[in-house]
Amino acid sequence: MKPDKHDLEQKEIRRLRKRDRELWDAIRDQPYVELKEPFQRGWEVYYKLRDDISRRRDAEKIQDLLQLAFQECRVVRSVQHIKNVRKGEKGYYATDWDGRRRYVSYGPDPIHIDQKQYDQLEDHLKVWYHPENRREYAHYSQRYRIILPEYWLVMKVRPHIVTHMQVIDGELYSESNCITRRLERIAYSRYRYCQYQAGQERMLLRLAIQKFIHGEAEDIAILKAFKQ
Repeated sequence: MKPDKHDLEQKEIRRLRKRDRELWDAIRDQPYVELKEPFQRGWEVYYKLRDDISRRRDAEKIQDLLQLAFQECRVVRSVQHIKNVRKGEKGYYATDWDGRRRYVSYGPDPIHIDQKQYDQLEDHLKVWYHPENRREYAHYSQRYRIILPEYWLVMKVRPHIVTHMQVIDGELYSESNCITRRLERIAYSRYRYCQYQAGQERMLLRLAIQKFIHGEAEDIAILKAFKQ
């Protein structure tokens, strides 16, 4: 049987996506070169133990927990955000595309672990981890993170100095951009095709034919309305 044009299109999409992943893997594996003159690009926002907490007997243990609880730092380029951090502010409220407001922290992101990693921890570390339900894709997954008292931490700012730069391969980026534009054209054509009533009817009919071919349906009911 002659392959359907939509099946060929699906194969083309899979081939393009696979090639795009290979290109981005090659881009990420490009080596870094040390710069002759380092330069500053933004600031690093990080957490530091408060002075009185750092003088406690268990300060070393708390410092280890801090490294497990958060990323090393967050690179910020907004001057206004840095001014807000130096004023003592810890975050702000942003509006998503759907109109919902969410709280965004200036500090580094917390580190989450899954159930398997949590089970492998020692008992004295499990005491500090708290469960969190995070929605990923179409299901909820159990995650854990360390929650330290806020008065233990102080948000600090330091310059972000760039000492190495990654080598840029223009051919890899050019091919990746061509694949992205090709996928965007396919997605736009599908979107425009589905907007028309005739396109929706053809799509449903094509799905019914595919089910009949694969044995998922015993018969095909094709109804065609004629204009009076």
